[in-house]
Amino acid sequence: MHGDMLASARAAYLAAQGRGGMSPLAAYRRLRKAHDYIAWNNFSGDGDNNLVILDYRPPTPVTNASLPAHFLYGLNTKHIDSVVSRGILIVKHGRMTTVNEDKIRQFTLKQTERLWRKL
Repeated sequence: MHGDMLASARAAYLAAQGRGGMSPLAAYRRLRKAHDYIAWNNFSGDGDNNLVILDYRPPTPVTNASLPAHFLYGLNTKHIDSVVSRGILIVKHGRMTTVNEDKIRQFTLKQTERLWRKL
């Protein structure tokens, strides 16, 4: 389980190829329906004050026709540059602004070493 919606859309698209197929556009449309799912299940956080800025340098031109394929084959989480959620900048240039990533990484490395010693 993960929170990577682009990877989930790609997996659904690839899985559908063995069951009659799905076009890149159909997969893209399913991804866009995430907003409907969020609203239907009364999850909070989705709304007008959210924005994801991608740093994506496409290997081929992005057109109306090729956009769904770029979502499936080209984009992934490494392209996320900045994220605004509920009007608050929470990721800036690939780094969280609300927590100290370096401190968390140091802590998790220590915990990993401790776990490995017990195994």
